[in-house]
Amino acid sequence: MRALLHPVFLLLLVLGLAPKIAWTQSTAEQARHRGVIHVAYRTDAPPFSMAGKARQPVGYAIDFCQPLIKKLAAAAGNPAMRVRYIPVPVDDVPRLFGGNSVDLLCSGTSDTTARRQSMAFSPPIFLAETRILVPAQSKAESATDLAGKALVVIDRTTAKDAAIRYAADNDIRWKVASAISADAALGQLDLGWAAGYLRDDVLLAAQLITGKRTKTYRMLPEALSTEKIAIAFDPHDPALSAMADEAVREFIQSGQAQATYERWFMQPLQPDGLALDLPMSPQVRKLLTTRFE
Repeated sequence: MRALLHPVFLLLLVLGLAPKIAWTQSTAEQARHRGVIHVAYRTDAPPFSMAGKARQPVGYAIDFCQPLIKKLAAAAGNPAMRVRYIPVPVDDVPRLFGGNSVDLLCSGTSDTTARRQSMAFSPPIFLAETRILVPAQSKAESATDLAGKALVVIDRTTAKDAAIRYAADNDIRWKVASAISADAALGQLDLGWAAGYLRDDVLLAAQLITGKRTKTYRMLPEALSTEKIAIAFDPHDPALSAMADEAVREFIQSGQAQATYERWFMQPLQPDGLALDLPMSPQVRKLLTTRFE
């Protein structure tokens, strides 16, 4: 005999307040029903992710994601499952996992407390520092030299919060404006609308190299913040979280993580053939040689 639903539960169902956990599918189940794994990435975040040849994404985070994609495909019952890569703008990142349409975000994504409200993260795959870019001729030698001036950040990135925290901790004031893209932020610096441009140091270096502007700007020495870069996914899927932990651990223990760093930070980037030439920092070296116990 079919069990009857409790009247209170029926009322909650009608009102749309019934516990969502009852209908929540795991990411593997969603992928199995779709017949394809959906992987989101940003096209403008080299060397972590960018558009390569034939519109296929390439980059450090893309390489780190491959073992997790394989584990997810196996959990979905089809090790050869097709993968669809979906380019997303940075302002869509906070909303990616609300509609069951994206399984993983493989890019230069910072693991922050605010973002953990809407997504979960793998163990860190990189440590990034938020730095300030200034014109080469700028008289500023430190962040405090920009007190009272205008700074620009890319909208919906963590750089704005880093600027606010740093200013509060160091008792300085500056005006922080937002730009819709990396090119727009650099454009504000070019036009003199801003005295400094905040972004993760590696992304700044990549933007300058790919734009052949390395002699036009320089980075100030202070790190306004240090952030963990990780693979992001649905926060309500503990099975996927366990897979991510295992995939990152195995990738590091195999030595592939160090080789991936060498490929994307020391060798020429696709498709421009220009190299970042950024040796591994002691912090990142420790991260990529950790044996998870």
